[in-house]
Amino acid sequence: MAEFRRKTVVFGGTGLVGTHLKAYHKPSRDEVDLMRIDTIREFFNTHEFDTIVNCAGNVGGLGKNINNNLEMFMTNMEMNMNLFKVIMENPGKVNKTISFLSTCVFPADVDYPLTEDKLHGGPPHFSNSGYAYAKRMGHVMADLMNDADKYGKIISVIPTNLYGPHDNFSIEDGHVIPSLIAKAYFAAHNNLSLGVWGDGSPLREFLYVEDVAEIIEIILDKYESTKPLILSHGQEVPISDAVKEIAKYTGLADVRYQSDKPNGQHRKPSDPSELLKLIGDYKFTSLSDGIKKSVTFYMENYPHVRA
Repeated sequence: MAEFRRKTVVFGGTGLVGTHLKAYHKPSRDEVDLMRIDTIREFFNTHEFDTIVNCAGNVGGLGKNINNNLEMFMTNMEMNMNLFKVIMENPGKVNKTISFLSTCVFPADVDYPLTEDKLHGGPPHFSNSGYAYAKRMGHVMADLMNDADKYGKIISVIPTNLYGPHDNFSIEDGHVIPSLIAKAYFAAHNNLSLGVWGDGSPLREFLYVEDVAEIIEIILDKYESTKPLILSHGQEVPISDAVKEIAKYTGLADVRYQSDKPNGQHRKPSDPSELLKLIGDYKFTSLSDGIKKSVTFYMENYPHVRA
């Protein structure tokens, strides 16, 4: 990949997406804590940059969201508000900002497939309503700032189910694939069965993180609109397919689905037509190759992975 032609700052640079992005600077949380507006102001006053990619957020899997909806709303709202407020205090400093949302922001009863214009068409699924509403409000703020035409272009991107190296592999709070990798690795090395929440039937569009990092480069180079973009290849697979690949690469022998546990939302297929117009014949990483790379990363770095 080519060197940056911009001075890009990545907030959330130690997380799943941020780790894979190229940047002029990725401030640590000690340097810039988006929950503390004074640290953001200090950073803006002492650094020259023209582009922001904001990957920061309080995120988690199904269990964390269900049990902490209010906290997820409050913390993500505050981070969005603080960053946008400081951008507004410095008109002309930032040319382009990319802000990450999630497909959980869409209405629970949306007519599929997901398209960018359906973002605010009804309440999100109850299981992650706090996080979803906070991210929606981030998009509302971005739209209003774009209308003001003084703060550069702010683009909301909505990736489908991300996974890959440097993910949060927490068994309790991780997303589907990293959490299952951690569980499977433990089970395989202790001759145990792997318990999987639900029946494995929910469908997801799993998206490998290195693909997203490359697509962000294309957006920064070529995308001149301020309309949100769904980041996806549009291919749904059941969670059980991901489980099979994880079992294969971890050496796991026994998988048991726990039908008394919630499945979460059954499916949320997207229509990535707008993105595909931009990226053309980009070749996405297959689920098998992506999981193989993710399992390899986990096994090579265990027990020092993020969890």
